[in-house]
Amino acid sequence: GIVIGAVVLAGTAVMGFPPEGYDPLVSPPPADRHPIETLECAPGEMIRRKSFWLLYAMGTCTMMAGMGVISSARSLVLSIAPDAALGTVAFMAGILSVASAAGRVFTGFLNDIVGVRANIRISSVAITAATLLVMCAVMSGNLPFLAVSFALCGFSCGMCIPAAAVVTAKLFGARHYQVNLEIMMSCGILHAFAATFVGAMYDAAGTYVLPVLVLALTGFLGAVCSFRIRKP
Repeated sequence: GIVIGAVVLAGTAVMGFPPEGYDPLVSPPPADRHPIETLECAPGEMIRRKSFWLLYAMGTCTMMAGMGVISSARSLVLSIAPDAALGTVAFMAGILSVASAAGRVFTGFLNDIVGVRANIRISSVAITAATLLVMCAVMSGNLPFLAVSFALCGFSCGMCIPAAAVVTAKLFGARHYQVNLEIMMSCGILHAFAATFVGAMYDAAGTYVLPVLVLALTGFLGAVCSFRIRKP
């Protein structure tokens, strides 16, 4: 908790505020170094567009990959070190949480540097690569390697949610953003079943290698969708 608080405080130190009197509905938008086409869409219009479903699929797949690892952290640790102390297991799970907080801060910087379109592509590729590293760590049976892969997985998973939220505003506008964002974030419904999916796959295969591989392939599918998003 202390480390997460430190990460949040570090983020507030570099947070920028809009000019006095700025209203996103009527004020001209600030200069964007990486402009993309924006279309003011009501919710009904948004869900009829191809870009919405690509972004929705990307959010579902990438977060399914990340949350599948996060929700199964304890089981993954014990599969490598069955005699690990409870403190060790808790520490390993905590790595994911702290790294996720850092990823949320980092994605803001990345968005300013490369733009929202590149941001979602980088975050979706990162979660795929990190999940593959978790699989390699499970195969190796090396606990420090698993800790590193957990850190990368948590970091990239933390990048995905704010990246999708920013793209929703950039593609579909600010006028209906509150409702549009809630619709977009409903892709998180499937994340609740990530641990159940991993557990069922483990029961069938007798190893965590196969379920984590499937999670990585799910992340890859999300990455493919992210590269298909070009306009509203």
